[in-house]
Amino acid sequence: MTSPMAGVRLAWPDVARGISIMGVVVLHVSLAVPEGQLTWLAQLNSFIHPLRLPLFFVVSGYFSTKVLSMTFSQLFTRRLWFLLVPYLVWGLVELHTNSLLYHVAFGDPVRGVGENLGILALGHSMGWFLHSLILYNCFLWLVRNRPVWQALVASFFPLLLLGFAGDLYAIGKAVMFLPVFVAGALLREYIREFANAIESCARPTWKTFAAYTVAIGGYVAGLAVRDGWDHRPNAVLDLPWITPGAATVGTPEIYLLLRATEQALELPMAIAAAVLIARIPTLCAPLRFVGRHTLALYLGHPIALTLGFGFLHHYLGADIFLGGPFPLGSTRVWVVICLGICAAGGLALWAVGKIPYLSWSLRPPAIEPCTAAPKARATQTQA
Repeated sequence: MTSPMAGVRLAWPDVARGISIMGVVVLHVSLAVPEGQLTWLAQLNSFIHPLRLPLFFVVSGYFSTKVLSMTFSQLFTRRLWFLLVPYLVWGLVELHTNSLLYHVAFGDPVRGVGENLGILALGHSMGWFLHSLILYNCFLWLVRNRPVWQALVASFFPLLLLGFAGDLYAIGKAVMFLPVFVAGALLREYIREFANAIESCARPTWKTFAAYTVAIGGYVAGLAVRDGWDHRPNAVLDLPWITPGAATVGTPEIYLLLRATEQALELPMAIAAAVLIARIPTLCAPLRFVGRHTLALYLGHPIALTLGFGFLHHYLGADIFLGGPFPLGSTRVWVVICLGICAAGGLALWAVGKIPYLSWSLRPPAIEPCTAAPKARATQTQA
């Protein structure tokens, strides 16, 4: 029989993903609703922003260790295929609905399928999470036979492409999240031990104290990095750069490095928070449910937000602001409505995944690899 403690430990990755996707939804709602970023919910979400995205990618890496023993054929058929199909299908739907809204509201030309495919190829869409996961799984497969320390060092290679980050958003995302994803896969055992130590606070050992010291110390250090940036002299940064892409890098590129540093330092606290929240039944159950259905909510909520709020706001022509008249002029009211719209969008796409002949768009049928699986190599535990 599985012990309650083991159950809690198994719960935290789903809780982590649930927290991450809910934070993404709140962010998009606060950006869509006028003055939504001034609400307390948006302020709270911005406070946990350095924890949210790294948590998603470290858990994604945590569940990607099977990639280490796959052939390329298996990598495509057993992992990339299940990311690529929903990314293309629902990414095209999201981009088309968004293009229609801008056409109706501002007279912009409606983008064609070819243009939207180009946007998806670059990862310049709301579906950039899936785009990144496809690339990161490919990278993890490429370094599968390297020692752990070499693979971890190699995961920082996007820094060499920092000069392209202004035009290719995937570069900036990789600077911040590829090392986190690779660490989640290759350091899985260490992460599990850390989570176990955090969870065992009722019966603390020296590992428990060490884990909490790392989590709290890293979080404080991350805050110090952020505070140092926020209080820097108000001067334009323009530093020489030696790798291809640009002769110099400026404030946006340096800010990417700062965010990557801050997020790496605060990641242990993010994991610790997920582990502790998983011990609270009233929070654990709904967050685990959301965490198990992140794909439907992630792909469905921006489409629902465009259709359910974007077009409605345009046709109503209501003046929405924080202190606006109740109900249709109030930012707070619309934030609540839009959260419901996003939830409905996620549920609708989840339902699509259950409908015959439509479910393939979210859960594509399995395809067989061309070759048999090789003998799985032992997971490396020494860096």
